[in-house]
Amino acid sequence: PFDTRFTYYTGRSRGFHCMPRPAISAHLRSGENVALGVCRGSKGPKWQHTLVTDNITDQGYVSNKSGPAHVFPLYLYPHPEELELARERVINLTPAFLKALAEKLDVPRTAQFGLPDGISPEDILAYIYAVLHSPVYRERYVEFLKYDFPRIPLPTDLAQFQKLAGFGHTLIDAHLGIHERLVSTSRFEGEGDSVVGRVQYRDGHVWINRTQYFSDVPVAVWEYEIGAYQPCEKWLRDRKGEALTHADIRQYRQVLAAVAETLRVMQAIDES
Repeated sequence: PFDTRFTYYTGRSRGFHCMPRPAISAHLRSGENVALGVCRGSKGPKWQHTLVTDNITDQGYVSNKSGPAHVFPLYLYPHPEELELARERVINLTPAFLKALAEKLDVPRTAQFGLPDGISPEDILAYIYAVLHSPVYRERYVEFLKYDFPRIPLPTDLAQFQKLAGFGHTLIDAHLGIHERLVSTSRFEGEGDSVVGRVQYRDGHVWINRTQYFSDVPVAVWEYEIGAYQPCEKWLRDRKGEALTHADIRQYRQVLAAVAETLRVMQAIDES
């Protein structure tokens, strides 16, 4: 989570990537898009198995214990080498769902895509993302979520939809690293070569070696989990033996800020 790397992608099976899943990956490579990733079921006592992406992803980017992440792009792009009736991208939401949502919100549907009037595809994704980050939702449906895909309840009215969509937009922006207002209060301190060695959390700091650390990290941020991962720990452990650059330090501070913002919004969702 929160760790974007470069790779060599051909789309050919049994090549550089064993199973590149071009049927899904193509929609994330053809133009602007965002996708919801979820696991179908979970093996742990808690359900926390969702994360958005705007890039092609590894199957284990949400969890390496609960099966592969299923990636659902918000938009579907026509194949450039196939004769398609549709030349523009279409939204990956069923007409039946859009009809039910418009009826629940008590608003008319637009001609394009049949969306509820005044509601964008991004708003709907944001609403879904907020629901999936509700601690009450995760606890109430934990037994069901252990065995199947999450089911999304429809909002009670337009006001509730808009409030939750607002929370969801904040989460999506934070998780994609595009939240302009996110600033970490943590600082990188200490003298040394910035090489990641033994990573540990001690006295409110995240130590990367014996002499250097990221200061003032709340324990809740350090312990926060997505799927099978503890992002604030995994990000550093994946760089063990490497010297952190200035860009790395900025990126890790952004990870800390994104997690702190996630915790704040999750609490606000259930209080709303």
